[in-house]
Amino acid sequence: MCPALFALLYKLDKKPLKPVRDVISLKFKAIQSNGILLHREGQHGNHITLELIKGKLVFFLNSGNAKLPTTIAPVTLTLGSLLDDQHWYSVLIELLDTQVNFTVNKHTHHFQAKGESSYLDLNFEISFGGIPTPGRAWTFTCQSFHGCLENLYYNGVDVTELAKKHKPQILMM
Repeated sequence: MCPALFALLYKLDKKPLKPVRDVISLKFKAIQSNGILLHREGQHGNHITLELIKGKLVFFLNSGNAKLPTTIAPVTLTLGSLLDDQHWYSVLIELLDTQVNFTVNKHTHHFQAKGESSYLDLNFEISFGGIPTPGRAWTFTCQSFHGCLENLYYNGVDVTELAKKHKPQILMM
């Protein structure tokens, strides 16, 4: 999927049990040095966001849980530089209980988050290419990603293929 301005919202199947492990992978090629690659949030300010900032890939993790000490949230991990050079880069994010693995190409940053394993209570949707604007259907913030995204996977689901087939759980902008 390579339009210059791209965003999609993937509505996950709601399941009664939360997965112990969340795995998100994608490939990207940027034509601008800033933009949101993925975003997922919860009801109480908790979220995960992958953003290109000045050519560096930054992963934000915020539990948003007022019951936890402020030293636990937020977490910011940065990998790479000059990633806006129109070359392809692979990203893998693994949230395994409280263990976070953030990989760009073959460079991995491991992090042990403090708190309980269920500290990140997220909604059943994830956006790629921007952050949806609350209350405004089909609009995304001005921080949208400019470039190409491919091989979008969430817990083994090929989100790119769902988008190509115009499946109802995908909203494209």
